[in-house]
Amino acid sequence: MGRRDYTRWELIQKAKQNNFTDTEIQEALEALQQQGYEPDTRYIISLIRQSRGQYGKQRLKTKCLSKGIQASLFDQIWEEQILESNLENSQNILNLKAKILRKYHLESLDQADPKTKVKIWNYLAYRGFQPAATWQTWQQISEKDEE
Repeated sequence: MGRRDYTRWELIQKAKQNNFTDTEIQEALEALQQQGYEPDTRYIISLIRQSRGQYGKQRLKTKCLSKGIQASLFDQIWEEQILESNLENSQNILNLKAKILRKYHLESLDQADPKTKVKIWNYLAYRGFQPAATWQTWQQISEKDEE
């Protein structure tokens, strides 16, 4: 049996199908909330993580709206997840830069001759990175470090 997160609205619908009263449903949802279980939040986070790279914000937002989730809650969690993802990616990119500098015995990327740059680009492309975007990010980070 598969397990997934349900929204508050879905939980209410399932409870009504099983002939629970509105009072019982509200008590159960309050108990879940007191235990720190936020069904809508968990559902949105799960949906964003599962759909990363496949669907855009508007498509996911529409899906959440169809499940009874408020647009403002979706927007808030979307921003939090994007910030978290960017922090993870920044750290990964910095680690990758350090690895390349060690691998090609460079002090900085500016030292790389054209032949070495081609090798670095091929290295990045082979590992699924977009070489131009990654190189540009490294330059932006270097500029920030110099300031």
